[in-house]
Amino acid sequence: MLWVTEIAATWFIQELHLQKGQAVRFFVRYGAQNDFQTGYSLGITVEKPHHEALSTEVEGIQFFITQDDVWYLDGYSLVVSYNGWEDDIRYECFNEASFSDLFAIA
Repeated sequence: MLWVTEIAATWFIQELHLQKGQAVRFFVRYGAQNDFQTGYSLGITVEKPHHEALSTEVEGIQFFITQDDVWYLDGYSLVVSYNGWEDDIRYECFNEASFSDLFAIA
């Protein structure tokens, strides 16, 4: 599952000067530091959706990961949120059980 918070979507819209109907692709790139996949990290690009494995629409923007890059998540769910302290995007991966518990607000 791919989940992008509304605040994160607003950050993307402002930083990338996006218009409703555009799309942001999360892709795997070699290198960089992260806590999830050693030696790999996520990059972003604005492009038309194609071969989506995971996709969500927030604030009129489609966010997606292609079938070629979904291996990076290894069965986990990706949550994209905004970190106000760093004025940057935060990527977190959760296994399905943790993800369901995290967002099961009744």
